[in-house]
Amino acid sequence: MLDELLESWKVLHGTTFFVLGLLLGGVVWAVGLGRGFDQGFDQGIQILETGQVLVESTQGGLDQYFRLRSLIEGIPGVVAASARLEFSMKVTNPQGKSKTVPVRAFSFAQEDKVTSFHSRILHGISGPLSGLLIPKSWEDQAFLFPSETAGLTSTDGTWSSGTAVVGSMERTSVFLGPDTVLLDLETAQSLLGARARVTSFAVRLAGGLDPDRWIKEHGEAFLGFGVQLKSWKVASKEFRARVLGAAVPLFILRDVVILAIACGLLGLVWQHRLSRLWFLPAVPRSFVEGLLALGCFAGTLLLTVWLLWSLFPFWEMLFIDRFKASYPFTGPAVLAWGWDWGMLALPAAFLLLGIFVQKRVPR
Repeated sequence: MLDELLESWKVLHGTTFFVLGLLLGGVVWAVGLGRGFDQGFDQGIQILETGQVLVESTQGGLDQYFRLRSLIEGIPGVVAASARLEFSMKVTNPQGKSKTVPVRAFSFAQEDKVTSFHSRILHGISGPLSGLLIPKSWEDQAFLFPSETAGLTSTDGTWSSGTAVVGSMERTSVFLGPDTVLLDLETAQSLLGARARVTSFAVRLAGGLDPDRWIKEHGEAFLGFGVQLKSWKVASKEFRARVLGAAVPLFILRDVVILAIACGLLGLVWQHRLSRLWFLPAVPRSFVEGLLALGCFAGTLLLTVWLLWSLFPFWEMLFIDRFKASYPFTGPAVLAWGWDWGMLALPAAFLLLGIFVQKRVPR
């Protein structure tokens, strides 16, 4: 074992521990960039959209709404369920300008139990909410503002009503689009009448329950209701392609950084000469010297990751605008960065490849 350790030190001949930490720190950051995006995407879908399980009608609406609701709420592990109704309508502002937009209607109180809905309202009245919630972007466009009255009209012209705008939201529905408006279920039912058929339920499970396993265990109970059950993981996969398409520049940056660092590491190992440019010796000659080398390596790696992470406003300026309309963040639009121990696998593979090259290539 001791001989192997000494041989490992010798393998690093030609490259300082400082530069090695700099390169591998860049790899850890680049991998974390992609991983953070994926983690943020999945968590955002779970919190913002589906809760944890989505029960969708396969027939355009649920005919057995009350029986299905009782069934869902009675299954062990269900914390809350929110019925949703989705349709399109025309929204007209006080100046007479109109937009035809998707609508998601639900009970504001029940939705809050499933997706922490109220925490994402930027402007709203105090107390129970009832009325129309609009995207924050409409305020930026000076199209409509909270406290104003919006005209609501069906796309076929069969009904029309005026409804108070009670608030705005940073994010609405990533599935339905950035111009989706939110309406309380009672108002939607009064407007649509018999056509107000609930189209889905968002279900939140108790902590620690796996949605896929829950669906597998209780799926048979939903036979005959004309519904399909999806975990948030499945729902996010259906939506992932569009968002990832908008985020291609982000992943190109990640891959270019990793490839450039890999080439740089192999080039340094090939040359065997960089250690002469730094105060640390290539091969530690004592235990203390070895600790100093390791400390320099670890410190440089962490400093590199921190420095690149601190430059996130720059990366956001380059990339966030390309997909912020679709990325299901639940707070401010930030470029997430993720970490776990598995992220060290790629830097370790690069290091082992450098060891292999150094051993096999004659000086």
